[in-house]
Amino acid sequence: MIIEDIVAFLRECPPLSFLEPGRVLELASVAAVDFYPAGTLILGQKGAGAGYVLAVKKGLVLCDGHQFGEGEIFGPDGRAEALEDCVCCLLPPEAVLRAVEGRPELEDFLSGRLSEAVLELGMAGMVRGIPAWVEGRPLAAVHVAEVVRRCEGVPENLSIEDVARVMGRQDSDAAVVLDEGGIPCGIVTDKDFRAKAVAKGLGPRTPVREVMTSPVVSLDGEASCFEAFMAMTRHHIRHVVVMEGRLALGVLSAQELMLRRVGSPPALAALAAGAADLQDLARAAAGLDRLALTLLREGAGAASLGRMVGGVREALVSRACQLGEDFLGPPPGGYCLMVFGRAARREGPALCPMWHALIHEEGPEMARWAAQLGQWLGRALESAQMAGGPRAPGASNEAWRGTLKDWRERMTSWMRHGPASKDWLDFRPVHGLAWMAEALRAQMLSLAAGSNAAPPGPSYEGAPLVERLVELTRSLSLRANVSRISSVERAQALEALGWARPGLSQSLEYLTAWQWVGEPARRSPLDRALERMCRTAAGG
Repeated sequence: MIIEDIVAFLRECPPLSFLEPGRVLELASVAAVDFYPAGTLILGQKGAGAGYVLAVKKGLVLCDGHQFGEGEIFGPDGRAEALEDCVCCLLPPEAVLRAVEGRPELEDFLSGRLSEAVLELGMAGMVRGIPAWVEGRPLAAVHVAEVVRRCEGVPENLSIEDVARVMGRQDSDAAVVLDEGGIPCGIVTDKDFRAKAVAKGLGPRTPVREVMTSPVVSLDGEASCFEAFMAMTRHHIRHVVVMEGRLALGVLSAQELMLRRVGSPPALAALAAGAADLQDLARAAAGLDRLALTLLREGAGAASLGRMVGGVREALVSRACQLGEDFLGPPPGGYCLMVFGRAARREGPALCPMWHALIHEEGPEMARWAAQLGQWLGRALESAQMAGGPRAPGASNEAWRGTLKDWRERMTSWMRHGPASKDWLDFRPVHGLAWMAEALRAQMLSLAAGSNAAPPGPSYEGAPLVERLVELTRSLSLRANVSRISSVERAQALEALGWARPGLSQSLEYLTAWQWVGEPARRSPLDRALERMCRTAAGG
């Protein structure tokens, strides 16, 4: 094999793929290539492979219980056998060590240690696999009329007190001010109220024209979002008026444009919290997937991603409850809405089913109201594409509603006999009286500590590695009285207490990150190597 071919091959083999071109060339110059028929011993005996680091170019090799495929590197210790006809690139160990010298993350990778630096390499590889559609339509291809929130204008002689009420009703931070002919003559924003009204001590009946910003910078609705950004930059402003002929459609803010471009957890949470109906909730939910993938590209880990995107999901569900209260009337008593499973652990995917249940105060009137809210929530989550299957936990089913006494009895049964799904033991309050859910959690931990064992339940034998590790951290957390809900945070707490070996939290950080992206159809050599390290770090 000519050296150019070896160089091209090594550039596809992690961690050598992270080396500078000169080091790869130097390593390729001392490499050799050999063929091993199926059943041949490669390492652990005298022969061409003995003492070498091997990179598999073709075929499949079994070494120390692990399978190595194309693009993977292993050796020189251990006993390896060709499971099928193989072609391997033989690399002198001393040459490999020289090549990775000064790169501790690559040294850790070769040694199979799942360090923070190796985790970063794995996350970088994952990010490269994020689908291109996350970028969405470029700003130059999106019309401002598509993204502006349509709001009514206010007359220039209207008092600032009344304008504030209009803006509050429209849940907007700005309003278009119209002259007597209905033509935009200014904009008033929250900043104007602070800097020009409150700071100067103006009375509530002051006409809005006294505090508005003028003249107006406006764009036709057919203008692109890119043009809106350019106009804001050119005029040093954060709002433009969007027009349709002589009619003002509304005010477009820089924040709304950024939300359209890449997403922002606070902005999306604000959009969810301000949703006026189920359609608004659905529009906010539609931005979750892009937000999660964009944050991954920006370097967010699975735990921080869960806190941000999971928090937005919970804001959506909480707002659905508030809209339900508006529709049904005030609740006749207190209640708490909980989410379960992945939603509670704040894991991916972005639009994971929001399993949920209600704890409510006693009384027939409260029970009837909770049943109606359960039906409402079912419709709300279905419109947001976050509903579970027909048998998934949901408050529309009487089995997932009840008083705190009812829930205490269910929890006792689960801890003694095992729930149908251990995911039910992961729950988080998202709306209402949080103390009700925390009282239930305290009971669960007390029962687990009393039995000194995890509750029985379905076996995870043969399940994907990430599911086995999630169950491991859940089981250990119950026994160790750890009240954390996120799998990564549980693992971190268990490591600090000495209940888990170092590396469990990093394994979960990597494996749960895949849940936000979606499992690849074909894993790369880097993916396979990281998963093998995760399995080793977690104890096999």
